[in-house]
Amino acid sequence: MRGWLYARAMRRLLLPLLLLAALWSGAWFYLTGMLRDRFEATVAAARANGWVVTAGAPSRAGFPLRAAIVVPDVTGSGGTALPGAGGVHASRLVLALAPAHPTTLAIALPDGFEVLAEGGAPIAVRARRLVGVAPLVGPPRVSVEATDLVAARAAGAGLAAAHARLWLAPRGPDLGFRVAATDVRLPPGDWPLGPRIASVLAVGTAGGALAAPPANGVRGTVGWLQAWRDRGGSLTLTRLALGWGPLSLSGEGSAALDAALQPQAQGRLAVRGYEEALAAMAKAGFVAPGSALAAGFALGLLARPGKDGAPPEIDVTAALRGGRLTIGGVDLGPVAKLSWPATP
Repeated sequence: MRGWLYARAMRRLLLPLLLLAALWSGAWFYLTGMLRDRFEATVAAARANGWVVTAGAPSRAGFPLRAAIVVPDVTGSGGTALPGAGGVHASRLVLALAPAHPTTLAIALPDGFEVLAEGGAPIAVRARRLVGVAPLVGPPRVSVEATDLVAARAAGAGLAAAHARLWLAPRGPDLGFRVAATDVRLPPGDWPLGPRIASVLAVGTAGGALAAPPANGVRGTVGWLQAWRDRGGSLTLTRLALGWGPLSLSGEGSAALDAALQPQAQGRLAVRGYEEALAAMAKAGFVAPGSALAAGFALGLLARPGKDGAPPEIDVTAALRGGRLTIGGVDLGPVAKLSWPATP
């Protein structure tokens, strides 16, 4: 009798389970097909915006825990938001939806990706964890998070960060962004404040970054920057925070490029550790020693004592114009010019 009751109960339970499995199987096929269609529509839109995109055929994956597609051998180049004649390449792109979050697209690059830089070897970007999310409803935006991030060419050290997060939101021709990173290790070089940045945060808008390119197209970093400048391109920072060597600063400002593609910037900054930073910049040859000494004296007159034993702090305006750096009205002299990669 007990066995009969048990078997009857199992039959009653089995039918709903089979029904749920059938429903989820159908939903899984529907969702993976939707992901494939969305990917193909995104590729078509990118091509219409000047990108050259190639990709292998997507395959369904993730059953039964999630609906996913795996796209092999994805390459994108050109476009309006990619400065340079190169592009990006990923051996695998995974797009997935979880049942608990059906309106949020998860984006993963299990093998990282490569930046096909102009005039040199590709830059390989790898991370212990590199994932992104994007909503399928509402305004377009994407958030990408990376842990133990490393970007380097095949031979030699590169840029690394313990943790990094990037948030992007297209706003017509402009691109809103938020970039945050901790424990950033810079490539080998003569860095004025040392090879390690403890933390950096930048929030703002890149004006004109997504504007359509000129009809005759652009080529290389220099060509892209010229076209961006000519379209009135600008960079607005609503929040900036940086901890680099002895320097700690926060503030806001704006920047653009002049006729020689050199930055012109202005803003307001709250700065600590300025004396040590000026000494390090003079030692590295970034500013003249006499200018650094004079600036340290002048800025010291503007400083207010820090709280609870903290270093003195100054709240000043800063500007970079005509290749000269001015802080708090004190001219620190000329700074090194930026040298952009030549067009291949």
